[in-house]
Amino acid sequence: MKVVIISGLSGAGKSTVASTFEDMGYFTVENVPVEFFLPIVEKLDGEDVDKVALVIDIRSVRGDELLVQKFLEELNSIKNKYDVEVIFLTADRKVLIDRFALTRRPHPLSSSDAFSIEELLRREEEILSAIREIARVIDTTNFSTRRLRTYILQLFSTEGLTFIIESFGFKYGVPRDVDMIFDARILKNPFYDEKLRYLVGTDEPVKEFLRKDEYTDWFIKHICRHTIISMSRYLDMGKKVVLIGIGCSGGKHRSVYVADEIGKRLREEGYSVIVVHRDRDREDEAIGEVQKPPCNH
Repeated sequence: MKVVIISGLSGAGKSTVASTFEDMGYFTVENVPVEFFLPIVEKLDGEDVDKVALVIDIRSVRGDELLVQKFLEELNSIKNKYDVEVIFLTADRKVLIDRFALTRRPHPLSSSDAFSIEELLRREEEILSAIREIARVIDTTNFSTRRLRTYILQLFSTEGLTFIIESFGFKYGVPRDVDMIFDARILKNPFYDEKLRYLVGTDEPVKEFLRKDEYTDWFIKHICRHTIISMSRYLDMGKKVVLIGIGCSGGKHRSVYVADEIGKRLREEGYSVIVVHRDRDREDEAIGEVQKPPCNH
């Protein structure tokens, strides 16, 4: 059995990495108390699970360095039985502080306002330093969520090729490093229907609206066909991950629906696919402002 331990600092991307391993077929468990580490591994081994990814972080040890040592002892005891790999996620402290400010989530070690987030991060680094010493360290300072996901897939995926399909809004910028981009603005826009404006492309009324446009199905078939034809070339280049961007104006309606449909159809053909919606849940203060077509004078 392959056992991957995901550890690291709060805000460094452990949840993103855990979900990526889940997409690769790993049995994934987050926030594992160290007391349950061995029982979980042994139980899953007995259930014929061949790949497991467990998140062991500051919450798992409850800020106790003695529990860190206990975990390391147990980890060492199973290395002869299982294929074990440990990864440790870190990032520049200022970047971590900015991420906490953005999400407004408390640090796991914070029990009061007595300590600043910088002090808590420093303490977390000290407690987990022993795990870091035995791990493959991944610095996520300059990684977006998508780039981190891609990096993990490149390192650990055993599939021939994995497609990451990302919906986005052109108004927020084109995703970097994508291999292909398709423009869904050619489809009819649900935004101009007041009943659909505040919904998104995963909502059934929006799906029904887009299905009624006969061009939608042609557009999706065209992208799937182009993607499959291109696959052999990407494999020849040694790529393990192909990034496909599907854009529309705001990234909430057309691109979301199209990305989901492409993902569904490629999976039905047996391909490994991950779908990400970059801007679907983005807060947009100007969402109520309907753009009027220009006047011809």
